[in-house]
Amino acid sequence: MLKSGRTVSCGCFRIEKTVDRFTLHGAKRSTRRLPEYQAWQSLLHRNNALLVCPTWRLPDGEGFTQFFRDLGRRPSLKHRLVRMNADGPYSAENSLWSDSVPRLGVPRRNIRIHNVDMTLREAAARFGVPYALLCRRLQRGWSAERAIRPLG
Repeated sequence: MLKSGRTVSCGCFRIEKTVDRFTLHGAKRSTRRLPEYQAWQSLLHRNNALLVCPTWRLPDGEGFTQFFRDLGRRPSLKHRLVRMNADGPYSAENSLWSDSVPRLGVPRRNIRIHNVDMTLREAAARFGVPYALLCRRLQRGWSAERAIRPLG
């Protein structure tokens, strides 16, 4: 069958083609992903498209390939992707892997207590109420003043 041209391999060619079809850029095979690929995926899913440079949003694996060329491997698991200028987009010129920037996070919600705006975490610490309890109380419709009252 090989000599006649009716087939091109013993079956290994089909397996190679299947792997190539499902692995566009070498960073994702089956369920295992490189940390750089996960960072790139998170970047695209959590941010407005305008906050990511167009070359990192290219289809068919080209976006990740360019992202990987621009930033390279993540030096360690402690490193995370950050923008040097928070007002600029994620791009080769404005992004880097960093382990020294504290992870600030985005406050889930701000509340006003006694005419002072604060995050839920700040309010929980200031008034001695466990954070999870404060969140539950507010989700149940309690007023901010009532929710910050300590247990008891």
